[in-house]
Amino acid sequence: MAAALATAVDNPARAPLTHDAIEAAARAACGRVAPLWPLATFVAVNPFFGFMDHSFAVTAAKLRRVTGAETLMGREFYVAKIAAGEIGRADLQAAIAAAPAEWRVPATADELMAAARQPAPAERPGAVVATIADTLDRLARGDRQVARTAFMVDEISKFCAAYFDEGQAAWTAPAKKLPLYQAWRAAARFDRNPETMGVKRFRASVAACPENPIDAIAYVVAAQGLPESALEDYLFRALFDIGGWAAYARRVGFVAGLYGQADDTLIQLLAVRLVWGYALYQERTDPAFRQAWAKEMAKAAAMPRGERVADDHDLTIRLVLHDAFERAFQRTMLDALKGAPVLPAPATKKPLQAAFCIDVRSEVYRRALEAVMPDVETIGFAGFFGFPIDYVPIGQSRGNAHCPVLLTPAFSITETIKGASEEHETEALGLRLLRRRAAKMWKAFKLSAVSSFTFVETNGLLFAPKLVSDSLGLTRPAPNPRYDGLDPEDREHLGPRIDPKIVGGKMTGFDPKQRVDMAEAVLRAMSLTKDFARIVLLAGHGSTTVNNPHAAGLDCGACGGHTGEANARVAAAILNDPAVRESLVKRGITISYETWFVPALHDTTTDEITLFDVNEVPGSHADDLRYLRAALGTASECARAERAGALGLEPNSDIHSAIH
Repeated sequence: MAAALATAVDNPARAPLTHDAIEAAARAACGRVAPLWPLATFVAVNPFFGFMDHSFAVTAAKLRRVTGAETLMGREFYVAKIAAGEIGRADLQAAIAAAPAEWRVPATADELMAAARQPAPAERPGAVVATIADTLDRLARGDRQVARTAFMVDEISKFCAAYFDEGQAAWTAPAKKLPLYQAWRAAARFDRNPETMGVKRFRASVAACPENPIDAIAYVVAAQGLPESALEDYLFRALFDIGGWAAYARRVGFVAGLYGQADDTLIQLLAVRLVWGYALYQERTDPAFRQAWAKEMAKAAAMPRGERVADDHDLTIRLVLHDAFERAFQRTMLDALKGAPVLPAPATKKPLQAAFCIDVRSEVYRRALEAVMPDVETIGFAGFFGFPIDYVPIGQSRGNAHCPVLLTPAFSITETIKGASEEHETEALGLRLLRRRAAKMWKAFKLSAVSSFTFVETNGLLFAPKLVSDSLGLTRPAPNPRYDGLDPEDREHLGPRIDPKIVGGKMTGFDPKQRVDMAEAVLRAMSLTKDFARIVLLAGHGSTTVNNPHAAGLDCGACGGHTGEANARVAAAILNDPAVRESLVKRGITISYETWFVPALHDTTTDEITLFDVNEVPGSHADDLRYLRAALGTASECARAERAGALGLEPNSDIHSAIH
């Protein structure tokens, strides 16, 4: 019987899928995965990035059906909002009217509230397209360890961690230079771990699959008898098991696409996942599994194409309730805006204009500054200030994109020691590289298998003073990587080089026309084309954290997970350029000679503002600068006081010390 079932599954009585159809389904499944940026440049990404061609309702239905993931709150959440009066009858009735007729939702607000109070179904519809892992889990009654699917995910994750390592590991993966799927196959030839854990004939199953990733996917699809109607869903569901690494691989391909390059890293990872599942499939020849698998494939083949949202009544009820919830929020917000007084524009020239990032953490500081200086004009703008740059720190050969991740840097800017001669800068670079090598060797010594024990036992007490000073906030627990290896006197003079120059065989900086074009574009985008104040503050933002792997996620997303310092300083340097201002006059933008742009960085952890390049501010603005510093200091205290409640601190406590 097992042989008969195997024949029925491995050679289904249906037209075979073409290679092109399988490849198209694989690429479509990969396209559903949202990219995930690494910790070093972590930025927020829309989790529904791969479903931009679907409505929210269809996306919710697809994710629920294929992966079991929920995108909505439970019914009790909306019932509580209705009971609290946050969702009104009018909101419910409007949501009912907007719902498609085929959803067959209740016709009145009372009927909808009654339906919402009904308990949700005990069991939601299972995934229509079950993978090998799903079937094994079900047979093992949900015990993924018994089913070995948890082991599969762990093994794939360990390989990905080694393969995608960017220099942190002490030992480099042997096949790292090969494409991902080929590297995994090379490692699998010698990996006895799966077979030791009970996955029989694992290496033989892997060796039987083709070397090309698309061919391997096609081979597994044909061997398992997957129907064409469910193929894309099955492949997407398989990627969902390794969602984190799939998203990381998707980012690799996404970034390559921004530069016009082709990359199939995610396709190769999909091949790894399918071949691993195929090895589990090959191991199970028992009738229970084969019958369960044949049943799953028959159910998948009978499933109609497309998302039938109306088939899931629990989902349609919650979709309408959520629509009412959003309508209630929008209504409350619009009512608040309608009641806000309209203040007349001041007739006199403003003493200060300040542009902040539109990040929500900067909004707190904007309100604080407006409270301290009622006549200030604050502006919200993307924190990269319209300058998509690749910023190369001093002493490094590669830069980082300081712009939204959906853009490619248009300009390369190198960091320099301002005012230093070429000989001094070359010497400083040499010393920095030497110190970095020494630090790397010292770290390797501390982490080696033998010396680590001796090091801790003999030198542990020497770190006692550092531990005490770090605990008291007198020293920084970890050095600022921005100043790694630089002399203290050089740190104070770091800044961007905007003049065109060839560095490392690549042109960096801006030519005169580029400066004017960028200056005009930025000013018009900020609606800042007239009535300039004497001081215009350009405040990027960043965050101060220590020993935090997610530190980049607290920096500026518009700057690609970096601080906004470099962008603010580049923008200010160009807008202060007399030649640029002269050319802007011809384009209808006149910046008074009294106006000076000051770059700054808002630390969203401490709410402190650091001003840069103040030594370049004209002496005529000394009083303005002193006034600005005093106002920023007071605004920082106000911002910290506002955040005190969220931090669980007393409003009259020393907020600054508590944050540190």
